[in-house]
Amino acid sequence: MSTDAELASLRALGDVVWENRRYGSVYVIDAPGLRQQLDRQIPVVHVGQVDAVDAVRTAFPDVRWTVVALTCPRDLAERRIAERQTGDTAERLRAWTRQRRFLPPI
Repeated sequence: MSTDAELASLRALGDVVWENRRYGSVYVIDAPGLRQQLDRQIPVVHVGQVDAVDAVRTAFPDVRWTVVALTCPRDLAERRIAERQTGDTAERLRAWTRQRRFLPPI
C-alpha cells in the first residue's frame, strides 16, 4: 500500500514500471521495490495483464523471468469473486473474460 504522494513521486522519477486502474484502485509495480526484491530473493510478481508482463521484462531485461499463466474455469472464478464480497462481480468477470483471450484453453 502506498500514499498518493508516494505514487506521485514514483511517477515523477520515472520509477513506475506498470500502472493499472481497476476496481476503484490503482495497482503499481515500481522499479525500486522490484529491484529491492531482486537483490534479496526471487520475487513473485502477480499481474493480470500480458502488457504488464512485457513491461516488467522490458524494465529488467537482464533478469531471466519465468512466466506462468494461472487461471481457472469461469464458474470457479465467479464463485471465488462472489465469496470475496467486493461488490464488483460483474466488473471482475468482464476482466476475467478479457484476459482469457490471451491464454490457451483449459
